[in-house]
Amino acid sequence: MATTINTPLTPNSNCIATATFANGNLTQLSFQTGGIAYWSPSVSANFTTAKLAKSAGNDSVTFLAGLTATYISQTSSSYMITLNGEIQDAGTIYPIVGLSLGTFTIPG
Repeated sequence: MATTINTPLTPNSNCIATATFANGNLTQLSFQTGGIAYWSPSVSANFTTAKLAKSAGNDSVTFLAGLTATYISQTSSSYMITLNGEIQDAGTIYPIVGLSLGTFTIPG
């Protein structure tokens, strides 16, 4: 059974993290504005870091190159995903430092 967490990032953007717990706790991320995904990486115990190579977004919100999602194992039965980087929203740049996109308990 998948677990989904929706995290607001800026006034007009969010990230939906969906943990499937398959293949090393694969977690699909969807960085969105207005319900449209502009970056959809995955992280897991096998691929712990996803870094946005090229800025993506629209006239209102831009996920800036270098935005990085990281899988962090906490215990043998839980992990969290964090976010670092910058998002431009309505002309303002929002620095993101260690923001949790969710803590997930691995089904036992």
